[in-house]
Amino acid sequence: MLREKDIDHYIMLHLSGRTISSLFFIELLLLLLMNLHLADLINVILSLFSVFLIPGMFLIVVFLKDSSKISITELMVLSLSTSVLAISSIVILSAYLSYPLNNIFLYLVLVSILSVVTIIYVVTSKEVTITFSKAEVFHIPLSIICFLFLVDIFFNLPHYPPPDEAIYLLNARYLLLKGELFGFSYSYWRDKIVVLMLDGRYLWISIVSAFISFANISPIHANLIGFIFLFGITLSIPLLMPSPCRNDVLSRLFSLIFGLISPFII
Repeated sequence: MLREKDIDHYIMLHLSGRTISSLFFIELLLLLLMNLHLADLINVILSLFSVFLIPGMFLIVVFLKDSSKISITELMVLSLSTSVLAISSIVILSAYLSYPLNNIFLYLVLVSILSVVTIIYVVTSKEVTITFSKAEVFHIPLSIICFLFLVDIFFNLPHYPPPDEAIYLLNARYLLLKGELFGFSYSYWRDKIVVLMLDGRYLWISIVSAFISFANISPIHANLIGFIFLFGITLSIPLLMPSPCRNDVLSRLFSLIFGLISPFII
């Protein structure tokens, strides 16, 4: 919970069992809204939080030591990376067990995992502290606003997938519908699943498949996942800076501008 005595120095959010439980119910609400499928644009926006941030945050904090402190930037970057690997693995394993895949089944798997994590966190009475510097309070909301702005613009632009993107989309759909990659059944390569997951081509196909299925969107909008990674880039750049620069507002602004001119937009 937020404690007033900490605000003078920097904001500190103490994740108690009650806070994690509340976050779990927020995740359930977001998944419910995505399942209702109000619009693809809304689902893409919600997926940033419900698919790529919150699940990873749960998995990160449960493995942190009690009374640990972690900055919000570090937590969000780690959560994004962890979530990508987690949801990709869920899709790969679920496709092996049952196909065609649908978002409701995947939501149930994700909720089951997060339920176990929540119970462990509550039972162990752990408390992890998330710190917010003044620069982060400026940087993160601005990054989210830029993400929303770019997604809204590119969502409404006509998109004609080039041949290589079309192949990835085709294989992503094939994975979801047939449980196969490039025509090879899981019985053919199930013993080499780790090797395949580490191969960039297969990993990217599994990520695209996970985005389409978890976000519950049309495959034609799968290219918007690039802006989720762009959001992660703008957050991770300050972590590469020297410590004195990380909490500087101008340095954070520079990192945001530098991230926005990355090739992802092109």
